[in-house]
Amino acid sequence: FATACGAVGGIVVTVWLNPSWMSAIRSMLQEMALGDLWLGAVKSVLFGWVIVLASAFTGFHSGHGALGIGIAATRAAVSSIFFVMVVDSIVTTIWTMAQ
Repeated sequence: FATACGAVGGIVVTVWLNPSWMSAIRSMLQEMALGDLWLGAVKSVLFGWVIVLASAFTGFHSGHGALGIGIAATRAAVSSIFFVMVVDSIVTTIWTMAQ
């Protein structure tokens, strides 16, 4: 779903910059490979696991009461974003070096 949204968004921006939408689609189909779709699928699963693990770890170590839960939720969000960026960098580097 995210890959489809990204493709549609790319076409919208390309048409906005250059009104020839057929050339945008042709260019996209020439540049995209099946490996790009696999990379997106693998990354989405990894990101999901990173978010689950970071949130669960933070939730298990939260304090008591509403204040502790609010602080834990904020920490979970920040740590999830950080670790998603780290995993994204690692996977993209490995993927680029393998090609």
